[in-house]
Amino acid sequence: MNRLFRSISVIIAISFAVTTFIHYHQDLDLVIPFYSQITSMVSLLLFILFVFRLVWRWKNYALLKNNDGYVFTRNGWGKLLTNELMPFFIFLPLIVMLNIYAKDSVVFSWVLLMIMVEGFVFLITAKNHFKIMLNDKAIIYFSNQPDVVRWEQIKQIKMSEIGILVLKTNGNKLFIEDESFKNAKEIRFQIKKFAIDRHILLEEIGLLV
Repeated sequence: MNRLFRSISVIIAISFAVTTFIHYHQDLDLVIPFYSQITSMVSLLLFILFVFRLVWRWKNYALLKNNDGYVFTRNGWGKLLTNELMPFFIFLPLIVMLNIYAKDSVVFSWVLLMIMVEGFVFLITAKNHFKIMLNDKAIIYFSNQPDVVRWEQIKQIKMSEIGILVLKTNGNKLFIEDESFKNAKEIRFQIKKFAIDRHILLEEIGLLV
């Protein structure tokens, strides 16, 4: 959900910025019809998507924050922070540009600002609760971009010296990096045990004996 929202929000933001640039540069001899209506509709769409994302991940946080699991290291959390802030390098210049050159785009700018603030607040609030949880039903990867992988959805598990690559039957992947988690050896042991018990194809690559 968060990955999808981030991709859509970045596409919408860039597309709107290009549209605004064309609209306010009449020397290009291009006219954007119904620009004000487009601005309202795009702002509303982005806001609705933002609300869905907000409810979805704060609900997950409330459900999972007190569950036992293997928590992230400082290095692992730093990578989550970098991942969350990446779209901000697009949003922040757009907010500045829109407020300087397109005063009627203030609503869109405020929606982008809310997305940024909520993302940062969520990351700080949930910092000590991000973790990976393993049970007899699934691997639950709880972070700013959570993932739930049921054991029956796993095609293969590859273990290397740097982490564990979980290959899903739908073609998607989940990488569990050793340095991102405390008790990485215990995570390896538990995942290997579950994989063997469920007859999941297990491959150990370049591991030192």
